[in-house]
Amino acid sequence: MILISDTQVRIIDAFFLLAQESECAQNITMQQIAEKAGIRRQNIYKNHFHGIEDIIHTVHLIIDNNCKNLMKTFVNNNSNDLSIFLADEMLPLLYSKRAWLKNLYNTSLDPDWLPFLHEQYKPLVKVYLDNNIDEICSRLKLSPEFIYKLIVGNTLVIISCWLTSNNPEPPSLFKYKFLQLFSLALDDIMP
Repeated sequence: MILISDTQVRIIDAFFLLAQESECAQNITMQQIAEKAGIRRQNIYKNHFHGIEDIIHTVHLIIDNNCKNLMKTFVNNNSNDLSIFLADEMLPLLYSKRAWLKNLYNTSLDPDWLPFLHEQYKPLVKVYLDNNIDEICSRLKLSPEFIYKLIVGNTLVIISCWLTSNNPEPPSLFKYKFLQLFSLALDDIMP
């Protein structure tokens, strides 16, 4: 588990608030973050973060840590349907960080966010599908790598669309839509 202080949360919140307010998030400075958080810039460097890249990296780890641990437990137990697990366990965790995630998914602030997620979750999907991957590949005439990327990518798109909406529904309400979207093909959506 990643432990961060209340001050570090204030710094991260200030960073994301500035990103929402800014026309060009790449131009945010540590001085602006310090002013928004109500602390001195030198204090941030000395006690908390070495720069904006360090803030972003820490956010990656904070958001991903609990999700990845839950996913590892699920994959190792392989006791439920993946979509039910995601709806029941992951959506509430992600919703709790929706303000940060909205920025990561909705801005050019962090071009490494989606590649980071793919790197983290493709191996877990691979383990989850291990016993069935040959049959799936044979039926669809696709490589295992394509299947893993497709599952992770589609899941991330659904989550991204949900969390970047103006007022995302709570997980208890979105769960049923998520389950429906997870099981649909594009042909099912198109008129």
